[in-house]
Amino acid sequence: MVAAPVPSASIQAAPPAAPKKPVLPPALAPAKPAPAAPTQTLAVQSDPVPEGETLVDADSLTRDDDLGVVTARGNVVVVSGPKVLRADVVTYNTVDKMVTASGHVSLTERTLPGTPAPAQGPETTFADYMELTGDLRDGFVRGIQILSPSGTRLAALYGERSSQTQKKEFARGVYTACDSCSGEASPLPTLTGRRDGPRQPPPSWQVKAARVTHDEAEQEVVFHDAWIEAFGVPVLYTPYLSQADSTVYRRSGFLAPSTGSSDRLGGELQLPYYLVFDDHSDAKLTLQYTEKQYAILKGDLNRNFSRGALTFNGSFNPYDEDGWTQGYYASKATWHLDPVWRASLESSLTTRPVYLRRIDVSPPNNVDYLTNHLSLEGFGLRSSASVEGFYFQSVTEGVAQSGMTAVPLLADMTLLSDPLWSNGHVETALNSVVLRRPSGTDSERVSVGSRYSVPLRDGLGNEITALAAVRGDFYHVVDQTLDSGHRFDGSVARVVPQGGVIWRHPLIATGAGYSQVIEPKVGVFAALPDNNPDEIPNEDSRVVTLDVGNLFQPSRVPGHDRVEGGEWTAYSLRYAYAGDKGDVLDIEAGQSYRLGTDTDLFRAGSGLDHTLSDVVARIRYTPSAHLSMQYDTQLDHDSLVPQRHVLRLSGGNTLVNGGVNYLYADTTTTLDGDVLKDRQEITGFGATRVARHWVVSGAHTYSFDRNKSVRTALAVGYDDECLSIATTYTRDHTVEYDVKGGTTLMFTLTLKTLGSYSFSPSLGDSSS
Repeated sequence: MVAAPVPSASIQAAPPAAPKKPVLPPALAPAKPAPAAPTQTLAVQSDPVPEGETLVDADSLTRDDDLGVVTARGNVVVVSGPKVLRADVVTYNTVDKMVTASGHVSLTERTLPGTPAPAQGPETTFADYMELTGDLRDGFVRGIQILSPSGTRLAALYGERSSQTQKKEFARGVYTACDSCSGEASPLPTLTGRRDGPRQPPPSWQVKAARVTHDEAEQEVVFHDAWIEAFGVPVLYTPYLSQADSTVYRRSGFLAPSTGSSDRLGGELQLPYYLVFDDHSDAKLTLQYTEKQYAILKGDLNRNFSRGALTFNGSFNPYDEDGWTQGYYASKATWHLDPVWRASLESSLTTRPVYLRRIDVSPPNNVDYLTNHLSLEGFGLRSSASVEGFYFQSVTEGVAQSGMTAVPLLADMTLLSDPLWSNGHVETALNSVVLRRPSGTDSERVSVGSRYSVPLRDGLGNEITALAAVRGDFYHVVDQTLDSGHRFDGSVARVVPQGGVIWRHPLIATGAGYSQVIEPKVGVFAALPDNNPDEIPNEDSRVVTLDVGNLFQPSRVPGHDRVEGGEWTAYSLRYAYAGDKGDVLDIEAGQSYRLGTDTDLFRAGSGLDHTLSDVVARIRYTPSAHLSMQYDTQLDHDSLVPQRHVLRLSGGNTLVNGGVNYLYADTTTTLDGDVLKDRQEITGFGATRVARHWVVSGAHTYSFDRNKSVRTALAVGYDDECLSIATTYTRDHTVEYDVKGGTTLMFTLTLKTLGSYSFSPSLGDSSS
């Protein structure tokens, strides 16, 4: 055999500074020098490999003219179009036009100049040996391993690809989405029984199949005669298993079913189907069959628009355990009309409240009603406006739908002036509301008011804020029951003037690594007394509670329908400490004094039912970035006996976090005369990462006034790059509509890229 160098005419030159000589196999088209383009008009970088040619870079290159073979050795790189082949040795048969590669072989793709780069990068194929066509697209591979852009891996004894069928076939394939396992290597068994060579521990899960087919046209990978292994142990056999390949973001198809049993539904089976409409919308349809409620069809829809989004979920039960047809839905939609205006919709309804209880669905934010809300909002630099409508459906036992209020119209508009003298501002507000009930009082209200506030400072550290406000309220009322027992239909109006002056004098001291503030604060307020006519219905001012947040408000009564009148003063003392290490302490306590009492407006428990109010205080303490605490309290003005406690404590880091919420509220009487019994409840929650991938969490709520637990939840979870295992235990001790909350234990196994499976065993009736 005579080895000869490749003629220079067939060489496509690489940068001359490199010691290696890049060459072009002579069987391929010779390099043609590209015409020089004017540098001032060059838009994109030119490709160093002209179209139709191949670039070879190697330590050495030989040619056997007798056999028609060109051999490249040592750090070989072959570039043909988008394909890039690397190996220790590459040979090219000029007769068969076949390329063979051996030794550390890898095949990947590059981004051609002028084409966008893929979002996740290219797929890379590693092998012991490759035999490919001249364009590096088809061929046979032995000892193949494929790493996808998403991180999944496929290994096989050998593989083949055909451009005609657009399929890849692999024999004895192994697939996983797990990273290479760390840990001490163990010996690798050989066919002879000897244990030679190292191998790492098996991944969390993998699929072993006798044959694997990758259909590139259908973008699908099919496993034939497959076993799913967990930590090297076979756990499930399937003759057929398919999934979308790594080029597919999402695809329609059946998801893994789930089974279980619960006190509310009995035994159940869920068969979900995922449906993709386009790049911006998808849905999930689930057929759920339960022992007690029979067949239930559930659906979820998500749609993104260029200026908004829509979500919808619901369920339909054609025949439940009572023989009723039941249903429920909840939806949200947002649409940005322009940079100023936004429209939104929130809607949820059910055929019967007991249906939600049975299928274990709670209203958003765990309120006692379903909300239907339509709004149009606009925001300016110093202005805002909104038009809204509300409809509520009661889903709480004992709250009749006939007592629920519908709000066909609620309009608000606020205008804030530019800074005036001494940086003062005028704020003008317009509010209008229309309320309707199936039975009871109907009303319409229009309120227009302005407020002027001026901050003043002197050279002695005093800060004074003077404010004056006036508001006019106009009502039209139908079927209003007066205190005398008579019925009132008609219109009524009032003018609400308010004024006040607030003084504060912060005393600031700094030291090495800290600063302190002591701030006394006094406010004096006056408003027209006895300004709550009996003809005005009370819709939004039903519960009055004094706290630090509203102590210095011109009216401590929430809403519009009731206003505080007369003369009163409020005073408080605040202490704040801030350290240079992030520790912060803020304490404020205050009280108010009224010249006269108003037992019609301030009922027992409000903290304002005497001329001298209860003492209110708030403590905020953050010793570090990992712990924070807030405590609010209301103390009786005579005995200092606590009337209300609210404690929020939370903290933690990446390993441990948790918190405690505690509430105590003494008996309170609303302005309607309803008595809210005392309530005492505590909730504790926490989570800890016991290992790199293991998390344990839990929460428990206990009611002291009812002397029983309300709800308990525990969870243990494992999560890594390819596997998720979750075990959750919940116990609901409440009873509503004669349906007990019950106990639920659920196991969920998720093999990422393959799917998830959930199972909930029956624990019997343990909620009593």
